[in-house]
Amino acid sequence: MKKIKQNLQFEEGLMPISDDVNLYKNDPVLHNLLYPTVKIAHEAEPQEKPTKKTPKKQEKPHYEGHRARLKERFMNGADSLPEYELLEIMLFKALPRRDVKPLAKALLKQFGGFSQVLAAPIHLLKQVDGLGDSAALEIKIYEAAAHRFAKSKVYKKDVLNSWSSVLAYCN
Repeated sequence: MKKIKQNLQFEEGLMPISDDVNLYKNDPVLHNLLYPTVKIAHEAEPQEKPTKKTPKKQEKPHYEGHRARLKERFMNGADSLPEYELLEIMLFKALPRRDVKPLAKALLKQFGGFSQVLAAPIHLLKQVDGLGDSAALEIKIYEAAAHRFAKSKVYKKDVLNSWSSVLAYCN
C-alpha cells in the first residue's frame, strides 16, 4: 500500500489512488483497504469537535463541612452548643472519618447527660455500639483534664476549714 502524505485525508466516494479499480471489486473491504480515496486537507470539511457534556451540578450532602461548621460555632461560643454537639467535637479526633452525631446522641441517651458520659467507667463506654477503645480513651482523657482543671481552680481559692473562716468569708 502506498504511503499517503499527512496533508491528505481519507474519505469515501472520491477518486481512488490507483487506476486498477477492478482488481478487488468483488471484495469491498479489501477494495477500500487497498484503494482508499483521498481528499486534500484544505478541501476537507471541518470536523465537528466533540462537545463536553458538563455534568449536572450535584448538591452537596448535608453533612459535608459539618465538622468545620461545628468547630466555627464552638469558636464563637461553646456555651451555645448543645451537649451532643460538644460531645461530637470531642469524638472528632478519635473517629476522624465517621459521622459521630448518632454516637454522641446514643451516649447521652444511655448515660443521661454530658457529665455522666465523662464520668462513666471505660468498660461501660466500650459497651456502647460504635464506641471503641480509642474513642472511650478520648472521653476519659477529657474527664481527667476536667478534674485537673477543677482542682487547680479550687487550690487557688481560700479554704473554709472552720466556722470562724466561714463567718469571716461571709462578712
